[in-house]
Amino acid sequence: MSLAESPEEKLAKARVAAEEKLKRIASDMKKEARSIARMSFLIGVMATVVCLAPLLPSASSQAVALQVGSGSDKGLMAIGMGLAVGLAALGAGIAIASAGSSTISASVEKPESFTRGFIIVTLGEALAIYGLIVSILIWISLRCVILLTYELGD
Repeated sequence: MSLAESPEEKLAKARVAAEEKLKRIASDMKKEARSIARMSFLIGVMATVVCLAPLLPSASSQAVALQVGSGSDKGLMAIGMGLAVGLAALGAGIAIASAGSSTISASVEKPESFTRGFIIVTLGEALAIYGLIVSILIWISLRCVILLTYELGD
């Protein structure tokens, strides 16, 4: 028996070490994708709270409500803005978490698959942008409703 390892044994040890390293890298990337998803969820919750803030009662809003009339349509529009941004950010976070970790895992094993996976992750990020656009459109129409109500009230 010789003390030197055969080339096959060295290759097998190197393969096992490389597989363990790939597993560690993939698990680290999955943890980072989950943290990104949590951050997207928190951004969605904060956007919902910010959009619902105008509904909180205050002296000036009560005076405006008396002049304008029923504010239920404006309140529902504010809730719609908050839900559009919040749910879109939540969906984007879930999409980025699953697609991002899968993309990293696939690109570690097969580097040429990174571009395709990156495109899928980008489509997931676009969901939050679509929610923001919908929220802006609702906000513009809300401003138009308020202006028309003031003009018709005078």
